[in-house]
Amino acid sequence: MLNSNTISATFNFNNAPPGTQFLIFAQNGAGTSRNAVTAPGGASPNGNEQGNLVLFTVPPSITCPANITADAQGASSVVVNYPPPTASAGATVSCSPASGSSFNVGTTPVVCTATDSVGNTATCSFTVTVASTNAMHLTASNFNVTEGCSAATVTVQRDNPNGTSSVDIATSDGTASQKNKYTIASTTLTFNSGEVSKTFTVLVTEESFVEGAQTVNITLSNPQNGVVSGPSIGTVTILDNDTVPPTSNVIDDAGTFVCQHYHDFLNRVPDASGQAFWTGTITSCGADANCIANARINASAAFFLSTEFQETGFDVLRVQRVAFAHRSNNAAARFAYVPYMHDAQQVGQGVVVLQPGYQAVLAANKLAYVTQIVTSPAFITLFPTSLTGPNYVDQLFLSAGVTPTTQERSDAITAFGAGGTAGRAAALQSVADSNSLRQAEVQPAFVLMEYYGYLRRNPTDPPDGNDNGYQFWLAKLNSFGGDAVKAEMVKAFITSTEYRGRFGP
Repeated sequence: MLNSNTISATFNFNNAPPGTQFLIFAQNGAGTSRNAVTAPGGASPNGNEQGNLVLFTVPPSITCPANITADAQGASSVVVNYPPPTASAGATVSCSPASGSSFNVGTTPVVCTATDSVGNTATCSFTVTVASTNAMHLTASNFNVTEGCSAATVTVQRDNPNGTSSVDIATSDGTASQKNKYTIASTTLTFNSGEVSKTFTVLVTEESFVEGAQTVNITLSNPQNGVVSGPSIGTVTILDNDTVPPTSNVIDDAGTFVCQHYHDFLNRVPDASGQAFWTGTITSCGADANCIANARINASAAFFLSTEFQETGFDVLRVQRVAFAHRSNNAAARFAYVPYMHDAQQVGQGVVVLQPGYQAVLAANKLAYVTQIVTSPAFITLFPTSLTGPNYVDQLFLSAGVTPTTQERSDAITAFGAGGTAGRAAALQSVADSNSLRQAEVQPAFVLMEYYGYLRRNPTDPPDGNDNGYQFWLAKLNSFGGDAVKAEMVKAFITSTEYRGRFGP
């Protein structure tokens, strides 16, 4: 008993078992507050004091595990089982979030509480950090390439070889312009199980101007089953190969002219045999200016008419017309330049016609493209999954604005089969490949590609500002029955100031 206003005492409960109770009596004639009594060792008044009696109970002890780091291996969350905290005998322990819970990528605090038999508690805490080691990133912040009709290779790496993941990659203008310094590019890089590295090609344009080094921006975005961590924004620096002001235009060189067509229409570096063949058709003219001019026109037109373009870039325009009523001859409804470039590169990725295995690569690319479209919310809204095969096919042809032959309709319905995603994708491709649609779209698409390929812009972009130029050339092409040479359309574009101005004076 303490019987003084000035005497203080400290009671050591450290060695007392949890749950041990101590009754302390303090007297000064008028009673005392429980707050006047302190007890080290974690004991605290339990609120049962009466007057000048204070009851203390020794709380349970609890020890938490150390902070924990878990590997999500590219997923956005992972189930974490952590070791249980240790507590004094007779105490029960509960933790939140509990062991075995799903933890999202990031750091989550865990609080654990030990409770003894008489309801006294003690708490401790630790953290669970979930890391995604399936990080995808550029291998460098800058990639150098010397100017020329060539390409820069950008490498993207992921840190975890397990599972499938993907990331979008795209170029944008830095100090370099996509019209005359490089080819605009964007695609999705997909890492299959076991793959840790992917490459992305930035096509570089040969031109005659003295401009010094210029840069192209590279950006990673939209990671799937992984995260973007590390360098996600970088540059390609194009080192100038011109030192004196030009007196001629490099596009007049046969080899450069042909190489640039591979970039502009097929979105790839030329294969050696194709480059040599088309260059030879021009150089074989010797010094005959008229022969050279005609050879350049014929070579240029051949790129649009080639099997490779017809089944990649032109395929995209046909599929878009069927799926979303994008009409090349309608400024308000046509498939715009930038998304077109993305999709054409997706369908043409890895395709080099006449190289072994190209048919399988092309078929896989086209299937992936139409599957992506038929599973999109926009497409499903237009073509509900409840549609029967015949109704679905009829709606596709209606969207395309063409009347199919009996055989074309039957082929598309057969392709639909039992339906589902596979059937809907197959029917979409069947309609896009129909001769009726090819004939309806070929001339509008030919004129559109004069703008997309040669001028690298929409027909309504400056300097036009309206669709008059496109409509003029479409009318002229139609009047010559689709013969671009007789309509002098190709000639007009490849000799235009705008086209030639991409490469030199």
